[in-house]
Amino acid sequence: MAENREDQKAICIKEIIMFSKRISVGYCTYLTIYSGNKLPLFYIGQTTLDKVRNGYHGSVQSKVFKKIWKQEIKEHPGLFKTSIISIHDHREEAINREIYLQQRLDVLNNPLYINRAIGRMVDNKGRKITPEHAAKITASRKAGKGYIPWNKGLKTGKPVWNSGLTKDTNDLIKRMGEHHSSVMKGRPRPAQSKALKERYAEGWSPRCGKKHSEEVKEIIRRKKQGVPQSEEARKNHSNAAKLWWDKRKGEIRC
Repeated sequence: MAENREDQKAICIKEIIMFSKRISVGYCTYLTIYSGNKLPLFYIGQTTLDKVRNGYHGSVQSKVFKKIWKQEIKEHPGLFKTSIISIHDHREEAINREIYLQQRLDVLNNPLYINRAIGRMVDNKGRKITPEHAAKITASRKAGKGYIPWNKGLKTGKPVWNSGLTKDTNDLIKRMGEHHSSVMKGRPRPAQSKALKERYAEGWSPRCGKKHSEEVKEIIRRKKQGVPQSEEARKNHSNAAKLWWDKRKGEIRC
């Protein structure tokens, strides 16, 4: 009997220690109740247990309530009371529980709740933009605000080799078009892609057996002007080209 009691005591102590560790490092969902008259009554969120114990009541991010929330917490902290709803070992579990509660209680459409988003994502499904809001978005984009590509307005200074060339003015463009038409005409797009992949795998090239015209050579020469290359780079390019041709020699079908 004495041994059983000692074993049970040891098990109880172990469970208490494990529970204490879980409480100290765990996460939770919470309900904050506001007893003032400037905000709705309830707010549901998730955070760490330590933050709740240290007086944390939540972080409101909506434009409607954010300023009032911060002001009330600063001037009247006694109006807020936060209670833990559930305890979790991992943050993902707390987030899932938070989202479940917010959706179950329909906090977005419930006037009793301060929450204006599900979890951390604003639910805009079914909502329409007002004409005033649309006008502001348009004006902002025209003014150059928002996302701007990193290379917007930058130029390399190198002319595009086929700029202004058409099949009527350039023989190379014409032959490229004729070849593409002869190979791909009448085939659905998946078949076209497969045919090209097979031909490239066999070593086929659209330039195989063809030479650049003097006009195209001049365009390429102008494009390459001003691009410095060291002697070592020239040798590497030459060796790589020779190695490639040695490997492919006799295998390419033109």
